[in-house]
Amino acid sequence: MAHTHFDPLPLGKTETDLSDLTVSDITAIHDNVAAEIAGVTEKTVPAAADLLLIEDSAASNVKKSLKISNLLEETIEFSTPRNEDLAVRTGASRWYPPYDITIVDVSASVGTAPTGATILIDVNKNGTTIFTTQSNRPTIAISGFFDVSGTPEVTSLTGDTDYLTVDIDQIGSTIAGSELVVQIRYTRA
Repeated sequence: MAHTHFDPLPLGKTETDLSDLTVSDITAIHDNVAAEIAGVTEKTVPAAADLLLIEDSAASNVKKSLKISNLLEETIEFSTPRNEDLAVRTGASRWYPPYDITIVDVSASVGTAPTGATILIDVNKNGTTIFTTQSNRPTIAISGFFDVSGTPEVTSLTGDTDYLTVDIDQIGSTIAGSELVVQIRYTRA
């Protein structure tokens, strides 16, 4: 039986010419072999926690994993009637997510900007704010039209059990603002 002698590379050195290697890994995915991925067993119903392998173009194509849930961002929208000035109010309309979710952020926009005071929006899970740090709430500045919240402290909701409501905690004191749209961005948990 013939033995092949293998000289290891000096410590800290890397093999750059792989064309002379005779060892093969039949379970690896190669860049020069067609239909390898097509031959792998297909998963027909991915789970939110499943991972994909990507090459990050923003980081010199370094390989990274990507959770499927991060690809599946969705948005729920609450809005006030058109051409109606805003009023301070506690949200009554409830939205129940159809599955477990994780809130990413909350944005708010208006068609008419507030003057005299900012517009403050709050989002509640089962009647309690998701922004325990109140300064993270969406806040539309005086004469402003849009804001995105800081990260909410409460982000997990159980599908068909937990619900969200939206409060208008403060409006403009001179011009209240109007045509409010609040968007809650989330992923599957």
